[in-house]
Amino acid sequence: MSVPAWGVSTVRPSIALATDGPADPLLATASEVLRSHRFAVEHAAGTTTLLGRRTQWSNLLAQKLPMPVTARVDVTSAPAGRGCTLRLTVDRGKDELRAGRLVRTVVDDVVARLGAAGLPVDVGPWESGTPEP
Repeated sequence: MSVPAWGVSTVRPSIALATDGPADPLLATASEVLRSHRFAVEHAAGTTTLLGRRTQWSNLLAQKLPMPVTARVDVTSAPAGRGCTLRLTVDRGKDELRAGRLVRTVVDDVVARLGAAGLPVDVGPWESGTPEP
């Protein structure tokens, strides 16, 4: 796993992936990867935002009700008009059992698939993201 863990003081983990590719393939790749990791994905037509939600039922073994891990993906065009930035933010469930590993695996898979498609990706550090709009 090449993406490091986020710090304990990170309130709403958010990471940016910058690439030269257009927005549509980035959204399609992120959607495919989220679905491959059993996230239910919502995407409103005409938007550049995805919402992935996965309930980790294995948390029942920890004798607590499972909370969903909710990841939001936003794709924005670069200011110069060349390339895009994909930002993945964990809106809820960052402290759930194995959530950090799951989300880092998703990010690794997105980077690998974009790389296989010939799009180099610059991965930024984890940051505390802003609240949902």
